[in-house]
Amino acid sequence: MQFPRATSVVPNPILFLDCGLERLGKRSTTVIQPLRDLDTDRCYNLAMHFHTVMVRLKNGAPELSEDPTPVLPPALIRSEQLWRDRGRRQTWPKDHWAFVRAAIEPVLYAKIEPESEHYANGLLNPKGAIQARSIELSSVSFENGPLPTISGYAQFQLTFDRAFTDSGELYDWMDATDWMDWSLCFGFRLEDGSEWDVTYDHAGIDFELIVP
Repeated sequence: MQFPRATSVVPNPILFLDCGLERLGKRSTTVIQPLRDLDTDRCYNLAMHFHTVMVRLKNGAPELSEDPTPVLPPALIRSEQLWRDRGRRQTWPKDHWAFVRAAIEPVLYAKIEPESEHYANGLLNPKGAIQARSIELSSVSFENGPLPTISGYAQFQLTFDRAFTDSGELYDWMDATDWMDWSLCFGFRLEDGSEWDVTYDHAGIDFELIVP
């Protein structure tokens, strides 16, 4: 029997493949991908299930071990001044909030750095950090200094060897494997390349499977 030529070849026990996710254009997709195992020269039809996952971070605060002010964008400094001028309130007028989002969202980053247990139990993303596809700020407070405490959303494309129908099944998988909130990095990446993670001190991290 002649098998289709594999598009990516890696040894067992874990098969990884960069699947061209940009071309899929769907929140949840299943693809049957032929792969050849170098150890046994056998072909496998690997079912890859692509899921969009939204991660919500609540009140994440960076640990300010040094003063980041010299490398802060002027718009971020201005955002802090607006917050103080308004009496440190949690709500913003619409025009001010648009300014704050435009100042802060460009310097936010989010990524998931999976553990070996995730790959061994069905995660099929290529090894390495999984970068967020989009980030949205939902609240901000400058109570703790020039880098604010933030809440926000980050969207990821994750690939598994199984299909999940809802967030509960994704949580069951993490419970049996390893919790991905420990693998989440979410915070500020400034112009000098420094990263200020806000997940060390937060009020909650939630994962939601976005179903079609």
